[in-house]
Amino acid sequence: MKSADRKFQLGHSQIESKTVLRYIAYEESIDDFVSELSSKKKDIQKKVIQSFQNEIQMDSVRLIVLSQILLLLSASLATIVISACSGLPIDINSLRWYELEEIQSNFITYDVIKGFLGAVPLILAGTLVAKGENRDFAVADFISKDMVITLFGRRRDTIQKDDVLITNHQTLRPTTPTIHAFTLSFIIAMIAGTCEEIVFRDLVPSAIYQYSNSLEITLLSQAALFGMVHISPKISHAENKVFSTSQAVVGLWYGVVYLQAGGNILPCIIAHALNDSHMFMKNWKEINDQMDYTENAVFKELTAADQDDLRVIKEEVGPKLSTETFAFLRRFFYAFDYDRIGCLSRPDVQKAIYYAFLNDDEKPNEKRVNNLFTKLVSIRDETKQNNSIHRLELAEFIRLVLHLRANPKIV
Repeated sequence: MKSADRKFQLGHSQIESKTVLRYIAYEESIDDFVSELSSKKKDIQKKVIQSFQNEIQMDSVRLIVLSQILLLLSASLATIVISACSGLPIDINSLRWYELEEIQSNFITYDVIKGFLGAVPLILAGTLVAKGENRDFAVADFISKDMVITLFGRRRDTIQKDDVLITNHQTLRPTTPTIHAFTLSFIIAMIAGTCEEIVFRDLVPSAIYQYSNSLEITLLSQAALFGMVHISPKISHAENKVFSTSQAVVGLWYGVVYLQAGGNILPCIIAHALNDSHMFMKNWKEINDQMDYTENAVFKELTAADQDDLRVIKEEVGPKLSTETFAFLRRFFYAFDYDRIGCLSRPDVQKAIYYAFLNDDEKPNEKRVNNLFTKLVSIRDETKQNNSIHRLELAEFIRLVLHLRANPKIV
């Protein structure tokens, strides 16, 4: 097939130029696409192998714990130095930027209840955000899941397959018992909750309040600082922007919990620890469940209709779309099938496209992806309309990705 005739097609007919999907010559863009995808695939495989070889990454766990302890020690030392330089004695009451005796409790049971109540809105909000279509929310979800699977590795005994297959396939190799992941997540959450809350809900805002004498400024400032310290050099600027903003909102809520507790830090620590431990275990379970589904799905034989559709795509693209790359695209498709029914919803597609263009300067906007999604569904063969009317099937998703890769700058 000549390159001039190798146009992007939907179904078995070419799309007219007036439609959303235009004529697309593949020659140069498909080279770049396959090359980049193969490179990304190797990076992912390397990272996966490193993550799963040594069970739980204890070095990373120790580094997290050490960083939290150093944060607390540094803030405490700074408080002592400032106090000494200012000539003011250190008084525990001076480290409270808000105190309301009539609602304070001397009973630790009440503090625990307040902590639980403080964690509930964050847990519910996190659950809703993870299910949303917004790409910015998906960024924070990706970062959290990536951190958790790197820390704790692959869940043990989740896929029942041939022992030889599991041994030879790194992503199937079981490594971590659930009880180990749960115990470590709780320890990390408790240490992080204690250290960060003492620093960002006691020491830092108390210093801010002494200078500003304003609860509003103190509340907003401590939240902003809490977001800033979660900026990481290991992720992109766009990801840092989203992640730090979400953490600032969380810090604002912890500040509200502090005020509602009458200046008592214990409910904040409990709420923080519960939210973090829930995040660890929820994300670890979800990513392991999804990896289990993906590995099972790719081992299943494709239907005759899917095989026909995929053969057409191979003919359109030509030999540049290798069998190996095609298999990777199929695995990528199932990795974002969160409902696990063999087709992707609109939010699933948005998240998948964001990840596919993660390192690109030019990213398809959400409106464009939505338009393409709608177009692909609308022109589907009538015989398939009742099967998955508002979802993309495997071949349709691959067409969408190829189209976007070949035309990254079209609005």
